[in-house]
Amino acid sequence: MANWPINQRIFAVNSFTLTQSFVQTQRRFRREYNLPVRSEVPSRNAILRWVRDFNEKSSVKSKFANGPRAVRTQENIGRVREAFERSPRRSVVRHSIALHISDQSLQTILHLDLKLHLYKIQTVQRLNPIDKVNRLDFCAQCLETINNNAEILNYLTYIKSTCSISIAATKLSAIRYKSVTI
Repeated sequence: MANWPINQRIFAVNSFTLTQSFVQTQRRFRREYNLPVRSEVPSRNAILRWVRDFNEKSSVKSKFANGPRAVRTQENIGRVREAFERSPRRSVVRHSIALHISDQSLQTILHLDLKLHLYKIQTVQRLNPIDKVNRLDFCAQCLETINNNAEILNYLTYIKSTCSISIAATKLSAIRYKSVTI
């Protein structure tokens, strides 16, 4: 569904009142605005709605053209910011229930107004006391291998880059919001 400018809506309403035909109105619209044959023109329902609105309200202006929706007010944005500062680990759905805001509106506020972005929590394995010793042994073996064969560094760099690409492509399940500044 396209968002048609007011002047094009007025032209469509005038054209329809003259011709009383949706097809003729669409053809005249295409001719008036030099649109190609397969380009999008106002649909039958759009023209009908504009004509009805013009007859009822003497206007073809959209009812949403006067500003932002009522949900994205400064008050609600402040409430959402405060709620996420208080409990950032709570899910968006639970926040939306607590704040009495739909989850889609809440996500819009988070993304557009508060500049909060999704990040994925990674689950890691717990370190045991023996792991420190094993890591030190591994590092010592790596240093010894590098001292014996300097060419191994090129190979390790290649492995590291391919591993980081495959790790980045892995999808993890737990999703939370994170921001640098709130």
